[in-house]
Amino acid sequence: MKTMRAITAALTLGACWTFPAQAQTAQEGRAAFVACSGCHSVDGSAKPTGPTLRGIVGRKAAADPGFKRYSPALRASRITWTAQELDAYLKAPAARVKGTTKIIGIPDEKRRKAIVAYLRTLK
Repeated sequence: MKTMRAITAALTLGACWTFPAQAQTAQEGRAAFVACSGCHSVDGSAKPTGPTLRGIVGRKAAADPGFKRYSPALRASRITWTAQELDAYLKAPAARVKGTTKIIGIPDEKRRKAIVAYLRTLK
């Protein structure tokens, strides 16, 4: 019986180590993204208030053809959305891009990183 518990414990720990920590973070990010979904979609369609965030990682800022209301500041920013750029922008949008129309930041680092991890899964 002790041997069986030891094997079960070892397999459980091994399973935890084989799954990337990001998987849990991305799941947390998906849940946290609900707050963003009022303005942004992840299905490829733009909303009147914000562009789709599907495929945002690697995309140039202000490049969603379905969204026409980008601020001149974001259009001129020359940003390519990497995980680091998204993190900085989501932390304090107006500090990262002066003149942006996005005013809501996410000060909580763990929540922000989880959302970015989720966005990275959307191809």
